[in-house]
Amino acid sequence: MSKPLNFMGIGFYELIDFFDLQQKKVPVIVEARNEDGTTSKKEIYKKKEVETLPVIINGSKVIFEINEKSEVELIKLKKFLRKNETNQEVVGAVKSFMKALIKKSETLDYNAPGFKGVLEIEDDSTFMYWVVENVENMWI
Repeated sequence: MSKPLNFMGIGFYELIDFFDLQQKKVPVIVEARNEDGTTSKKEIYKKKEVETLPVIINGSKVIFEINEKSEVELIKLKKFLRKNETNQEVVGAVKSFMKALIKKSETLDYNAPGFKGVLEIEDDSTFMYWVVENVENMWI
């Protein structure tokens, strides 16, 4: 990741853009059987990327398919941060985002002390855990 860490401190969408986790269009491919018995695959169109969310309801597993852009991107960001919680480049980028968020928060709202406390967590895994669990609340 050689991108410059120029965060404005406005919201978690900056992390989505930085890590290139935007919702994408994925191809829908069908397999067709030709008259001669061979098969061929053909892309028929592109659809929005979806994420699935398994939930237990009354003892039954229900899988929700989420396709709204903001929700898909948030889920992708959380998965990415969980997967890379020990990657120093990712942790560094998140800490840089938090510093920008604190700076902006000091002038606009009352969340700066909470963000400062999180930034002071020394253990990277604990820091990233807190960020993942609360990232949707990290905006001005």
